[in-house]
Amino acid sequence: MSPLRIAFESEGYIAHAENITRDRFAFERMRIRTLALYGYKYIPFSWDELGKRPGLSTGCL
Repeated sequence: MSPLRIAFESEGYIAHAENITRDRFAFERMRIRTLALYGYKYIPFSWDELGKRPGLSTGCL
């Protein structure tokens, strides 16, 4: 059986919306691209989704 290669990530609003720089934004895009190039499926969730609507989050799995 081969590995599933799934990358889950949870992100908070403040860390990304208020504190992001252009360099950090570019780094985040590069990081996600790298996962894709290695064959990973990237599935992001916000903290709000996980905390306020967990059923929607688990429904994606």
